[in-house]
Amino acid sequence: MKNFTWINGEILSYLDAKINVNDRGFLLGDGLFETMRVVNKKIPHLRLHLSRLEKGCSTLFFPFPEKILLKKGIEEILKINVINNGSLRLTITRGDGPRGIIPSGDTNLTIILQVFDETKTILSPIKLVISRYFRDGRSPLSVVKTTNYLPSILSRIEAKNKNYDDALLLGHTGSIAEATAANIVFLKNNILVTPPLLDGPLPGTSRGRLLKAGLCKEISVKPEELPSIQGAWLINALSIAPVTAINNLSIRQSPHKGEIIKDYLFSDIK
Repeated sequence: MKNFTWINGEILSYLDAKINVNDRGFLLGDGLFETMRVVNKKIPHLRLHLSRLEKGCSTLFFPFPEKILLKKGIEEILKINVINNGSLRLTITRGDGPRGIIPSGDTNLTIILQVFDETKTILSPIKLVISRYFRDGRSPLSVVKTTNYLPSILSRIEAKNKNYDDALLLGHTGSIAEATAANIVFLKNNILVTPPLLDGPLPGTSRGRLLKAGLCKEISVKPEELPSIQGAWLINALSIAPVTAINNLSIRQSPHKGEIIKDYLFSDIK
């Protein structure tokens, strides 16, 4: 794979790709992004990603870029990097502006497209620890994939320091919300369930597809219920991973249910 980046319609080498030092995404985390899977030079479920991005732009009071521009940019960056399978990140910030919190009246978005080499979709079993950081499902920002990822970053660092693979964040409700970069699906009373938005998870595209297909239901899971859980998986647009332990508790395994989830979300993998 070559190493080019697309910024506001211009294709640049990795070393030449730069943003303004006054970019609000860099200075204030004033931006949002989508991470998408690339399969055979295409983006599966691109419509779902752009729909979530458009809703996020509305929440942040961003003008939404024309979809034809974004689709053209995606096509160009995939072609010039000669990538068949991997991942693509689309980042949008409010662009550069004056010093201070309030943006200027003129919004000049910074739009960035980056591609990455083939990523592993079926991940090895992982162990999780419950984080001391929280998600707040009451906040309008809880459903926006913003560029401010500090709770997830700090949770992952602390998990690694404790010899865990990842962390689970609780919601303000006290129920489990999500992992640092993935939604979680549990097998509870023989039913696949995932935390409702009030508990604080990001409305991930894979999560939404499972719900729409009727393969999963929105039901809260509190930490004290974990001993009765029959299985757990982390899912996002790129991958699925079975969970073998949360804190010091071993989680039962259900390979059959895991195959159902995997076959639906990643039907291209045999």
